[in-house]
Amino acid sequence: MVKPIINLDQIKYRPRPQDFAPKGDLADEFDLRIGRVANHIGAQKLGYNVTAIPPGRSAYPFHSHRINEEMFFVLEGRGAHTAVNGERSAMHEGDFVITPPMAWHDHGNDGDEQVFWLDGLDIPIVQFLDASFAEHHDDEDGA
Repeated sequence: MVKPIINLDQIKYRPRPQDFAPKGDLADEFDLRIGRVANHIGAQKLGYNVTAIPPGRSAYPFHSHRINEEMFFVLEGRGAHTAVNGERSAMHEGDFVITPPMAWHDHGNDGDEQVFWLDGLDIPIVQFLDASFAEHHDDEDGA
């Protein structure tokens, strides 16, 4: 039986899966490590990860999810930012951030230390319904 609890110290971080790695001239601007949480605690309807973003990098190029709603909670670090539909905001420890469906967005780290946040996404239920779709924005700033 899966224990429904995990401590941050127990999370193992892995590089981004190659299927989701940005490609092209700007690929080096994007980097993250993902600590899978959901499958370790037995979550079935929502996906949870802890994401680590190194200084000076963004997590992904601007993109949108047609159906998914995404939530972030900043756990540790300074310098994180989010941009939703072209509006950029600083993210601080303790902040909750929501990205609604169909909103163009990106998240990154302009600081000088690694940033960690918990992200929650309704991927398992959307995959079950075979309704997942994401697209990348052609413009770097998401405007």
